[in-house]
Amino acid sequence: MNILLLNYRYYLSGGPERYMFGVKKMLEDQGHRVVPFAINYAENCETPYSRYFASPPISSDVVLYKDAKLSAAQKLKLLAKATYNFEAKRKVKQLIREQKPDIAYALQIVNLLYPSVIDACYEMGVPVVYRLSDFQLICPNYKFFRDGRICEECIHGQHYRGLLHKCLKGSLTVSGARVFAMYLHRARRMKRKVAAYVTPSKILREKMIEGGFEPAKVFHVPTFIESSAIRPEFTPGDYILYVGQVVPFKGVRTLVEAFGLLRRARPMRLLLAGFSMLDEEEKLKEMVNSRGISGVEFLGFKGGDELAGLYRSARFVVMPTLWYENIPNVVLEAMAYGKPVVGSDLGGVAEIIDDGRDGLLFEAGSAEALKSEMERLIGDDSLVTELGTAARKKMEDEFSVERHYARLSGVLEGARDALTAHR
Repeated sequence: MNILLLNYRYYLSGGPERYMFGVKKMLEDQGHRVVPFAINYAENCETPYSRYFASPPISSDVVLYKDAKLSAAQKLKLLAKATYNFEAKRKVKQLIREQKPDIAYALQIVNLLYPSVIDACYEMGVPVVYRLSDFQLICPNYKFFRDGRICEECIHGQHYRGLLHKCLKGSLTVSGARVFAMYLHRARRMKRKVAAYVTPSKILREKMIEGGFEPAKVFHVPTFIESSAIRPEFTPGDYILYVGQVVPFKGVRTLVEAFGLLRRARPMRLLLAGFSMLDEEEKLKEMVNSRGISGVEFLGFKGGDELAGLYRSARFVVMPTLWYENIPNVVLEAMAYGKPVVGSDLGGVAEIIDDGRDGLLFEAGSAEALKSEMERLIGDDSLVTELGTAARKKMEDEFSVERHYARLSGVLEGARDALTAHR
């Protein structure tokens, strides 16, 4: 098949892009031709198809708009493109005419490319399979998380509540723009223009269906990890590791609190590797200092060989999230490296971890419960190795490239064949 791959970034910036490049390679290894479409950012990887890419809303070197000082005109331009990107629609149509894809696989397109690229494909007769990385189509702030807790007030279409609560950045303007766009997309019946939806987690599929999407069009296809490319290390290390954004909804505060409660039977450090947002790192440092918690190290973002080394030398990894998540890459990576994960009993994290067999689960938000599970692993080397070994095997068996391809190709082929039969 010729497959059009839609994603608003074409460089490695997070989980969705790691998946994008991984699935591109997987599809090409199976003999498919993959044509990417994205926004033309300066950081993009080279591709002969960049001539089709859409212009960035501000400039090619401005990706994180929160860090840019935008004029009123620039803000209006960004808002307009976030509502509907006419240029992207035109360029996708041009790409389809010239490259003739059989199907489109849409990934992270919300706001800057959605729904314009969906319209382009629909009007040109190319079926779209849309893989979701969060709750973007049923929740204004994407996460079902507000004021430090799970919130599902909008799940049945009452998106106006997102405006009342100022769910995006605490801003009435930003929240209003997002809510308006969601109602506009509903009025334009965007659901019927997508052939199938793919959800990496079961809970995302369940919430999509609860939110009004047809069960027959929503497929649970867990993501994958190339375990064969990862050398595991089952020997317990001397520190606890957290990898991910240092933000309130990730539950890092719960982790730091739990670490401060530990009975130190042996020396143990807590390493936090990830970008800080909303001044969360500074707030955590204040808490660490005020409570006299020793052994907490803030490393900032780590990637590549440096991150691989952190995984291998860790004792275990903690995922203390407070929201549903999807299927976090961090959990898969840690398990592929042979490390047990202590994770919240919520959503996608709880779906991956078989409590007591290949990792441990604790009550989300409870520092005391997390402390108890961490102490089990700190005090028992054999348990760490046993859980880590089982975790690695699960990645090899259930989250392999081969299993993902079999599931995904079935959805893609089904969507293509359904359109052919309809014609």
